[in-house]
Amino acid sequence: MLLADIILRHFDLKYARFASWLDHELNRTIPDKVVAYCINIYDEGAGRWSIELVGCASFDEQNSDWACDELFSTRHNSLCWKGDAHWRNALEQVETGVGSVVDAVVAVGIECNLELLVGL
Repeated sequence: MLLADIILRHFDLKYARFASWLDHELNRTIPDKVVAYCINIYDEGAGRWSIELVGCASFDEQNSDWACDELFSTRHNSLCWKGDAHWRNALEQVETGVGSVVDAVVAVGIECNLELLVGL
């Protein structure tokens, strides 16, 4: 294993860190009217990524604008990590973490392209 591989593995989004962050955010007071969640992934450049959790008041599988119907977000406490510079790898890491932690309607997306993970 190359030193660069060890360094990149150290910075990849770890399940325990993701689960702890998500658990903390979901244990806050969430408005009763939240019916779905959206996790937005932001490319901060140079392999740096951040995510925010958004609670939404509506859900429409045919119209992704439901994700704009925000009741709360974690913009003030986003989760950041350094990993692979390719967006597909960041998306897969977040989807894997979400699938292991959340039992709800969730969408995960980068740049308004949402991938729906319904009723995990």
